[in-house]
Amino acid sequence: MSEGFAADTQSQSKRKRPAGTSSIRTKRVRTSSTISKISPYPTPSMENEDCRTLARQEEGLQGEEGQSSRKNRRDATPFSNTLNTILHRDRAELKRVARALEVTENTIYRWMNGSSDHPRQIHLKRLPEVLQDHSQQLILAIQQTFGNVVEESQPQPGEVHRELYQEILKLFIANDDQHNRFWQIAQTLCGQALDLLDPEQKGLAITYARLSPPHEDGIHSLREVVTYGRHPWQDKQESKAYLGSTSLAGTAASLQRLQTWNSIESNQRVLVEVDTYEKSACAVPLCRGNTIAGVFIVSSTQPDFFHQPLICNTVAELAILLNVALSSSDFYAFSLLNLRPMPGLHWQRRQLAQSYNERIVAYASKYATSRRQAELCVQKEIELSFEQEASRMS
Repeated sequence: MSEGFAADTQSQSKRKRPAGTSSIRTKRVRTSSTISKISPYPTPSMENEDCRTLARQEEGLQGEEGQSSRKNRRDATPFSNTLNTILHRDRAELKRVARALEVTENTIYRWMNGSSDHPRQIHLKRLPEVLQDHSQQLILAIQQTFGNVVEESQPQPGEVHRELYQEILKLFIANDDQHNRFWQIAQTLCGQALDLLDPEQKGLAITYARLSPPHEDGIHSLREVVTYGRHPWQDKQESKAYLGSTSLAGTAASLQRLQTWNSIESNQRVLVEVDTYEKSACAVPLCRGNTIAGVFIVSSTQPDFFHQPLICNTVAELAILLNVALSSSDFYAFSLLNLRPMPGLHWQRRQLAQSYNERIVAYASKYATSRRQAELCVQKEIELSFEQEASRMS
């Protein structure tokens, strides 16, 4: 009887518990878990976690997950260590680098922590350019970690940067005087062009030769007006030679297209006068419609310098920028071109160095005119005398 009574009591006790209570709780927990997984909206706990994660990244991944970061740092490389040193705690710079490389900030963090896979080669090549103040340090670290993947990222001639366009346009709108505008743009352009085309300073010269004023039978020559160089050339060339039909500039003007020359090709298509130290050259005419103002010339000590299409394209682009500095009065119709042979450049430079300035002073004194007017008249006299000398030498 007692056993039956006990069983009855237990049965009644079970019946007193609301039916399905345990089952409902279990279902609610599972349902809540499922909703958490599939909900497209962040919950407060998720938002807090994101904030904590971002804070840990900005503070060097310290805290609980910092332990995981320190574990990853055991596999740190020269690349990750260098990048971490450069960008550590500099959020603004990190954001700038991420934008320049078109990657996320988290990708940069992973590179810094050494927890990322091998970065893409295009990013490794661009990184020293983006962080120019640390380029050599980065190149060494990348080479130590990944090999010579950035060999091409070391100083080499490259494309014209947007910043140069902006600087030239600022100079253009800031100068009302045409003369000052030309010289400021030419100086800025040539200076940056030397850095762009000759970063290793192997020897380069940049020249702009302007068409000489026309005679009754046309234009006989171009005259050098701007020349900037790097060793072995002088920074600025004082003696401005005349370039005629036998020069590369004269050929480019007559054919109205880019021309190149180098000393290693045995079968030359054009016969050109070669300047001192010059082993190769590229000449680009500055044209507007059916008119021409002059020729932009780049000379190099390297015979194969202009074999790369990129270099020729860059020279052509620089010529377009210099075109901006010119006024409409600088341009003449192509039909006026009647270029004549001129003496060799070595001979010309010797003659000009000996008497050019003296002739200008003498002319200004004799005819009581300004130095500028005297210089123009002397230049015309010299052009004719050089033309006659070339005819006598032939």
